[in-house]
Amino acid sequence: MKHAMIWIAAFFAMAAFVPAETAEAQTLALTPESSIWIDGTSNVSDWTVYAKEMTGSLWMGDAAMPDSLALTVVSGQIKSDKDVRMDRKISDALQAREHANIAYRLTGATVSEGDADMLLTQGSLTIAGVTKDIEMEVTAEQLEGGSVRYTGMTALQFGEYGIKPPTALYGALRTGNDITVHFDVTFASGE
Repeated sequence: MKHAMIWIAAFFAMAAFVPAETAEAQTLALTPESSIWIDGTSNVSDWTVYAKEMTGSLWMGDAAMPDSLALTVVSGQIKSDKDVRMDRKISDALQAREHANIAYRLTGATVSEGDADMLLTQGSLTIAGVTKDIEMEVTAEQLEGGSVRYTGMTALQFGEYGIKPPTALYGALRTGNDITVHFDVTFASGE
């Protein structure tokens, strides 16, 4: 009986991710108001850079869960809004000339047992030509018109991707190895 109740609860939780009028598979595109930003530290001050150019697609399946998601950020378009020198350092660290894009591909998602709006996701993230599997907790929100919004964050390290943390002023300014990637992305129908 307990297992039957869990399956029923999981079914209703998954149904919340697709509007009733769109119970069939559909493709959604990343909207312009979507944002991704990265927070980091240095021996002088904390810093934040923003993804200024990105594209993405979401394929929602019949099971009311994302079948797949692909998100691409242009490496050379990660900017600080404050310091052109920081922009160059980040671009160099990400090896933007050799590896023009950062890519994320969703490989799996399940609904959290404790929170129907929380997805436990698995995916692959490629930065500077190095691909790693990552897991994230992602908050999912169904919006009007069939749009879907995902928010969350994940902690990464430059070194995991073979990246040397950026430095400046002949090493007097050193960034930390730890960064936090935040995302607030919305996918909508192109209709």
